[in-house]
Amino acid sequence: NNKVMNQAKIEFVSNHNGSSLTYVLVLLLHLPLYIRIQRYVPINIKNIRSLRILCELLFILLPLCLNISIFADYIYYTFICLFMLCVLLKFISNIRGGADNKLPIHNNYLNINIYHEDKPFFVTEFKGAAMCLTCLCILFVDFHTFPRYNAKTEEYGMSLMDIGVGIFILSSGIT
Repeated sequence: NNKVMNQAKIEFVSNHNGSSLTYVLVLLLHLPLYIRIQRYVPINIKNIRSLRILCELLFILLPLCLNISIFADYIYYTFICLFMLCVLLKFISNIRGGADNKLPIHNNYLNINIYHEDKPFFVTEFKGAAMCLTCLCILFVDFHTFPRYNAKTEEYGMSLMDIGVGIFILSSGIT
């Protein structure tokens, strides 16, 4: 019985060839769309940091968790839906008198400057997204809900976790 369990563990972590570059890029392109959708949440309350964190959890981290685990097989469909939702939100904000223009470039949507003034906002968002994605992948890789094609490849191929190394190097290089 112990031998069977050990063999099952070895098979669970072995022989991974990854996925396609298109799949990984589409999965990574979800992050800017989540951030964009989160910016459309109409919060006009000043200085409530916990509300901002809750908003980011609900609109960025929760969907990302679902995409890299449960909805991993439907990643192209979720991307199309997210993209259409972003276009719809942009269209609605333009109809409502340019409410999108009230979203400043430094993401000061709760009148809290959460970014350093000397860096472009996308640097901080990129580094934060890379850190969240990496932490989630490291956590989820040990569970069966995480698709094996997103786990690190052994000999050849490409996967989400393989791209994570390059993202971290890029993240360190742009700061």
